[in-house]
Amino acid sequence: MRKVFTRAGRLAAAWACAAAMAMAVAACGGDEPENGHEGGGDGQTETTPAGNMNANPASNPYMRRLEVPRLSNDEASEFIPHTTQENGRTVVSFSVEQATDVRHPRWVAFTFDATTAKDAGVGRTGKFKADPALGSSLQSNNDDFGTGGNDGIDRGHLCASEDRQYSREANEQTFYFTNMSPQYSAFNQQIWAALEGVVQDWGRTYNNGTDTLFVAKGGTISRGMTLSEPGTNVMPRYYYMALLSKKWNAANQQFQYRAIAFCLEQRKAAYQRPYRFSEFAMTIDQLEEETGIDFFCNLPDRVEDSVEQLLNLSAWPGLQ
Repeated sequence: MRKVFTRAGRLAAAWACAAAMAMAVAACGGDEPENGHEGGGDGQTETTPAGNMNANPASNPYMRRLEVPRLSNDEASEFIPHTTQENGRTVVSFSVEQATDVRHPRWVAFTFDATTAKDAGVGRTGKFKADPALGSSLQSNNDDFGTGGNDGIDRGHLCASEDRQYSREANEQTFYFTNMSPQYSAFNQQIWAALEGVVQDWGRTYNNGTDTLFVAKGGTISRGMTLSEPGTNVMPRYYYMALLSKKWNAANQQFQYRAIAFCLEQRKAAYQRPYRFSEFAMTIDQLEEETGIDFFCNLPDRVEDSVEQLLNLSAWPGLQ
């Protein structure tokens, strides 16, 4: 819930502290909608109860979805939800808050649920293109990703192509420039892709139809948190993920939550294998301090306060 910006040097201390944190499961009963999925879009919006002091505005139901962080209220930003139609239902493929002054996303957010976790095997369907929901002058283009040729800079997906395999249209949307960030090839194609694969396994393998994994991802674009490379407009120094798992507990007849966050420094040289992602794990509170972003703000405050300060690495299989 906290929004305190700190400098990059605190990351190492946060990682070390995260490994020592305790249990991160919080139960939510009476504050939550009866079926846990009320509201607009595809049914992943919480009805915000009394006692939620930092929720996004209720005027736009897409802003109230659990995966969506607190909006920046900056004039130089645009909130864009991308949707598809699945069996007569509107499904949000991902949402983005675009920092239009630097033409780069502040974050993207999406879910793995009973619909979006499906793998229809659509592969990489799209070509990189402007997001039709935003003016081309307010987003990046091919000229913003290095000097061209073999310079080792990728147009890196934030919501990965592999994250949106439930429909061809959803996958094509991941190729919008509002979902792109300049990433060193050795980072994007190796350790970052490997971590994305772990998260995809969590979203798909452990989903029994009532569970949801909420994901917010991005790169740091604040002053002092970027890199300088020829041909790039803004290049994040760190990339992060904030994850919230929501599972139905039949014995207690209520949903239970647990959360984890990751933050990795973007390096031109490849990280050494084997990767130990537990070394990059931290609490949501710690990631909020590093980024200044208020994640999962649409949770009831009593749940948010509890789940965001705790971490249980053993609850997240495959971290090494």
